[in-house]
Amino acid sequence: MTAGPAPGRVTHGGADYRPDIDGLRAVAVITVIGYHAGVPGFHGGFIGVDVFFVISGFLISSIIFRQLDQGRFSLAHFYERRVRRIAPALGFLLAACTAAALVLFLPNDLWRFCKSLVATLLFASNIYFWRSSGYFDTAAATKPLLHTWSLAIEEQFYLVFPLAALLVARYLPRRRLAVFLACLGLSLAACIIITPRSRESGFYLPVTRAWELLVGIVLACRPLPVRSPALRAAGSALGLAAIIAAAVVYTPATSFPGVAALLPTLGAALVIGLHTEGDPVTAPLLSAPPAVLTGRMSYSLYLWHWPVLVFFRQLAAREPGPGELSLLLAGIVAVSAFSWRFVEEPCRRPARMGFRRLAAGAVAAGIVLLLAGIAGWRTRGFAFLQPAGVNAFLAGARDVNPDRHRCFDRGVLLMDRRAPCRLGPDGKTRPAFLAWGDSHANAVMPVLGALASERGISGLFTGASGCAPLVGVRRADRHDDCARLADSAVAMVARLRIRDVLLAAYWSVYTEGWETRPAPPEPLLRNPAGDDATPPREVMAAAIERTVDALQGAGARVWILEQVPSQPREPPTWLATIVKQGGDAAAAGRPLAEHRRRQAPVAGILRAVGGTRAVHLLDPATILCTGTLCPAAGGGRSLYADDNHLSTWGAMRLRPLFAPLFDSMAAGVTVE
Repeated sequence: MTAGPAPGRVTHGGADYRPDIDGLRAVAVITVIGYHAGVPGFHGGFIGVDVFFVISGFLISSIIFRQLDQGRFSLAHFYERRVRRIAPALGFLLAACTAAALVLFLPNDLWRFCKSLVATLLFASNIYFWRSSGYFDTAAATKPLLHTWSLAIEEQFYLVFPLAALLVARYLPRRRLAVFLACLGLSLAACIIITPRSRESGFYLPVTRAWELLVGIVLACRPLPVRSPALRAAGSALGLAAIIAAAVVYTPATSFPGVAALLPTLGAALVIGLHTEGDPVTAPLLSAPPAVLTGRMSYSLYLWHWPVLVFFRQLAAREPGPGELSLLLAGIVAVSAFSWRFVEEPCRRPARMGFRRLAAGAVAAGIVLLLAGIAGWRTRGFAFLQPAGVNAFLAGARDVNPDRHRCFDRGVLLMDRRAPCRLGPDGKTRPAFLAWGDSHANAVMPVLGALASERGISGLFTGASGCAPLVGVRRADRHDDCARLADSAVAMVARLRIRDVLLAAYWSVYTEGWETRPAPPEPLLRNPAGDDATPPREVMAAAIERTVDALQGAGARVWILEQVPSQPREPPTWLATIVKQGGDAAAAGRPLAEHRRRQAPVAGILRAVGGTRAVHLLDPATILCTGTLCPAAGGGRSLYADDNHLSTWGAMRLRPLFAPLFDSMAAGVTVE
């Protein structure tokens, strides 16, 4: 997903107004909306973040540099302009979203909304979303303020850059370009290094996004040295083509931002830096009245499009159909036009809205919203107002492995430095087993730990989010840290003479892609050394064989947990909604036949390997599914923390499934 439109530097029609930049904004916001709405052909529309950041860096720095050179720059005036441009429309949106969330959301979603509201008001929503979820994960579609992360990046930029520009103007006036080029290089290097290791960090952190703003700043420092009209026209057209190509070719599986962000960022720089009024290609496109009008409305369009889509998906519990999507898009345009015409434009003009009046209103509204957000945060979404049955099911979202922070490295950045986690009794007992996998392995860790303690068997756990327990593969959007983790796991089995190894993972996501995406699913598993031609199912089959051979060669027996049945909706919220409406939560779930059909490709791979290599397969559906249904609830509680991860309550249901593994190990434990 993407950043918000960069607030402009001049009022429409000003002496230095460039209509092509509004046209470029239109291109960016259309790609963003197309991606979020699931419109075919916009699989990479999230690259709008780069375009908006370049525009923002260029326009804001152009103002500041010009005023510094003329000796008339004022921080107070600068921040007044920023408040006028950003606060009114954002406040209008936040008030509307808060009202809608209070009416429509159950406590869990309302609690998360209130936390994001507080973070947005404190210019820190990028940090909040970085710590709470990934931008491309399925849960992102339930967060109405997720898109404000980009506004936080820009707000942080507005706080830092003017002061930096003042310092450079005072102490290094002849080194302006060199200073900001150096900053650009450092930020770009951080982005390229961090993104493959932790996609969320690369996406949300200011240090990994600053270089895109700095590209615009460098453009403002020194125009591109191209004089030929023909070359300028060709370069501008090439830049626009690069932006469109990225929006069409990239997908959520693209490792982004990282190196991939260079294409749309440099494309935007070429359009801004080389565009001329007589350009026969880009000028007619970007300066056309519809494009300019869309660009002028882009801030409101960006603010409103995502919450409208989120609230629809929350109410309908599905993606909109073609007709519904057309109506939603029309509604987005209508409410955005209202916001632009009656909120943005009047508040930007001092003659129509005095700053003291505007600031007083903004502060008052901000305090009210902040207090509402804090209240909802502290009361977990005003949960005390709900019936007990509703809260019992909602608690499933928090019923997760209590050792996940101690034993499971979500970010992968530090996992090479973490010793495997001990399960069962401590002391001098040599580990008898290793549980290894991704977040699905993490979800069943509680039942493994309980059985190990009961049987007096010591074991280890190792794993990281999104890292399949397979040797010799890589993820399409991930660095080779997962491969290093796999190599270290196999080496540990041999070194410690571990007798049994349990592999658990969200197997199908690596070959079939995510079930729920705004864009078509894309498999994540790849061969190493850049081989993307081999079908992912073949990659997985070979990798499982290779992994089993390596583990058995180290003297271990191999057990594989087949995939836990996923659910069509987030069970805690789904079940709570059913109870609140007087329905039967016990009837909610995924049909067993549908689960079998969805898992058939991966199940076939696992069973083929199991049949030829004496691997013990454990099928959780035999425990979790009854009759024709894989229920979402059991014993009056949610069996799931989300649509595909078991809650601790659900994981403990698997005791009978894992009992043979621990019974077989009980007699083989040795003490050194």
